[in-house]
Amino acid sequence: MAEEKVEMKKTLSTFDIVALSIAFIGPAAYGIGFLQLVATTTEIGPAIALAPLLGSIACIFTAVSIAVLAIKFAYSGGIYSYTRKAFSPSVAFMAGWTVLLSYMFLPAAGALFVGVYMPVLTGLLGINFPFEGLFWALVFGAIMTCFAYIGIKTSARSMTMVLLVQFTLVFAIVIAAIIKGIFMSGTNFTAPLNPGLAPGGIGAISTAGFAFFFAYYGFEATVTFAGETKNPYKSCAWGAIYAILIVGLLYILWGWALSLPYTTNWTAFVARLAVAGDMTPVGFDMFGVVGIAMLAIAIVISALGSGTAASCSVSRVLWQMGVDGLFPKKLEKLHKKYASPYIAALTTGAVTAIVPIVFTLCGYSMLQAFIFMSLWCAWGTIVMYMFVNADSIVINRKESTKSGKNFALKLLIPAIGFAIMAYLFFGSNIATVILGPLTVPVMALGIAWEVIGIIWLVYLYKRKPEAVKIGIRGV
Repeated sequence: MAEEKVEMKKTLSTFDIVALSIAFIGPAAYGIGFLQLVATTTEIGPAIALAPLLGSIACIFTAVSIAVLAIKFAYSGGIYSYTRKAFSPSVAFMAGWTVLLSYMFLPAAGALFVGVYMPVLTGLLGINFPFEGLFWALVFGAIMTCFAYIGIKTSARSMTMVLLVQFTLVFAIVIAAIIKGIFMSGTNFTAPLNPGLAPGGIGAISTAGFAFFFAYYGFEATVTFAGETKNPYKSCAWGAIYAILIVGLLYILWGWALSLPYTTNWTAFVARLAVAGDMTPVGFDMFGVVGIAMLAIAIVISALGSGTAASCSVSRVLWQMGVDGLFPKKLEKLHKKYASPYIAALTTGAVTAIVPIVFTLCGYSMLQAFIFMSLWCAWGTIVMYMFVNADSIVINRKESTKSGKNFALKLLIPAIGFAIMAYLFFGSNIATVILGPLTVPVMALGIAWEVIGIIWLVYLYKRKPEAVKIGIRGV
């Protein structure tokens, strides 16, 4: 008896797509982390709100490139599928392989981050037990996998609630910071947006802004859900741009407000950020113990949302590559009830569970493991964005000279986007700023990942040559 064919259900609206993309970014978790990073490792000084402003500008070029491609093509594989359309199956496979590096381990990074901050919450209640961080990482990793398993619509609704809670908590802290700034004598309300106050000048602002670029990672996830979107051409195209604009405004507001009470004593602000390697001291200044709890809850919820959206996204990439025959065919199976790529979701869930266990067995803390995994994912992010800008140039090169508008949208903007990504990867010192002593091992593992991908590609050419020749199917 032939197996019943299951198709993906088109249930997502533009609002759902934007919610999933912002949840993927994880603004309350990673935005806080990168504001701390640029404040403590660069010389941007009181002009800290310029970092997310510059980061937004750096990202918007790539977001426009994605939008131009999404308007023309709707493929569930996202960047992998665009590269296959622009170049060849071989190049597309390496693009997809890089996307997997960026996506496959992000749910694990989110679970590890939960393992860092859940003990903060339970500690306020006097609850502590051995391997508590690992326990919470595994619990929340399982929750992420469940959402990816039961279907994208349920996940989108859940991500909307997650965003509502974390935005409420973040704005409560922002308001408290503004109020505190108002009642402090000498507070400079224009300092966070005054480039003249950056001790290191324009160079420090540039370094901080490009470092902050990584806090936007995930906005491109909109295109991986094309197969389940009611109007993929519109929703996936605008979703990436909307996500950048919304999160960018949130980051700028957060950086501006949080630094207000310290604009006349920046050294004190940086010292508070550096204590214990988290934002707890700032939360304590605002609300005492309640502030610590609010920040920890916002971070945990944000990390959960980011990991869940990443699980859903990578499942679609694995599914598309399974459909194309580049990975085992079982990955192309869809659940009869939920119409979700459940085998791919379970595969991602297994990786999410294995990573924290391995790091624990090797003697690393949840924080050390999170830093390593998130930065390893970030290594592949720049390469992935280079691919999508190159895709846009190649696919649209014939139309780029028809008018000035076409030239700007289809050639100039992706060229600038590619140049920014190439600068980040090859010509800047951002890797050293972000990775520090982890630069060499993370880079080495990133290169090793690509080498493994090339070996697998050679295997496909020898054993499954048809897999690298077939086309991709739109949605």
